[in-house]
Formats: sequence, C-alpha cells, structure tokens
Amino acid sequence: MKIALVHSSGTYWLAGQVGVSERVHSSAADLEFSGEIAVQGQDRVRAPARAFRDRLNYSSGVSFTTSRKFDTLTAAEEFAATYDAVYPRTGSIELYGASEVIVATLQNAIVNPPRRRVTGVSVQLIYSVVGGAWELPEGFEYLTMGGEVITMD
Repeated sequence: MKIALVHSSGTYWLAGQVGVSERVHSSAADLEFSGEIAVQGQDRVRAPARAFRDRLNYSSGVSFTTSRKFDTLTAAEEFAATYDAVYPRTGSIELYGASEVIVATLQNAIVNPPRRRVTGVSVQLIYSVVGGAWELPEGFEYLTMGGEVITMD
C-alpha cells in the first residue's frame, strides 16, 4: 500500500510513491489500523456496577514502516537528520491500493515525527498517524466476511 500526506503545500509520499520503484521507496509494511472512542464511566447510587456510555468522538490511527534508498550515505544521513524540518505533520492521509487507486482517506490527520534508522544508503522510517474518520471513495466496493460485495454510496 502506498501512503501520501496531502498538506496545503503539496503531496508528501510517506510510503511508496506512484511511478517510483519499490527499491527506491518501499510501500507500507507492518501496516496496522486502530480506532478509539471516548468512553465515560458513570457511578450510580446503590448500583451493583458502573454504567459506561459511548460518547462517540471516534479517532482513527494507522502505523507502518517504509524504507527509502539514497545514492550516497551522506544523502541518507541528511534526509534522516532534516526530516522534521522539511515534512509537514498535518493534513489528510491517502491510502492507495495495489492498483494505485485511492481506497481510503483519513481526514484531520496528524503524523507523529517518524523514527528513522540509517543503515548504509537506506533509511527505515517508522510512522504513527492519528486522525478523524476514514472516508471511502464514492462507489467503493468491499467484501464482507461472508464474501458478498457491497457498494458504498
């Protein structure tokens, strides 16, 4: 999966890149999705247990690793050292499937500064992103656990 951060100043490819070799900028590996809601516990007089309420306020998360290959060790080290000063941290995250078509967009995303490991001329980046709700493209089809296809309007 290819992943891009869309910021007001442009598109920044975080994992993979359309038209770029996987050897130069790899697609997302160790891809992990998460979600969280606000839960409020309520104490009740003489109740045998607390009651819990779903306060909604859904937040989404995605984490992944990727690697980038550079021509020289110096270029790899400079990329890793200056990453935080060059790349923005806010915008929306676009996920591209194997057919290089957007499969989902995470709105109101914040990209935590990634951990960076320089090994020779390559830099491994470990990303963690939080955001609002996932949006699916219009007419998106997905499979259910039973194998049925459902089209989202």
